[in-house]
Amino acid sequence: MPGEREFSYEYRHGVTSYGAFTYALCLELRQRKRISFKRLVEVTTDRLAKLGYAQRPQILGPRAIVDARVPWSD
Repeated sequence: MPGEREFSYEYRHGVTSYGAFTYALCLELRQRKRISFKRLVEVTTDRLAKLGYAQRPQILGPRAIVDARVPWSD
């Protein structure tokens, strides 16, 4: 079951640790200029899988907001 019962993982980049979700999310945001919050979570989930993490992020909220573009991505 995804969500609050899952572990959150740390990603080590050299000697620096990041939250795995935060690291993957930032990588995706740097590559994509126009993306919705929902799509951002989907591609971040794919990135986490490629990095070897069994983390399945969720996004919850009103559809109008979830489907909206990330404001700084335009």
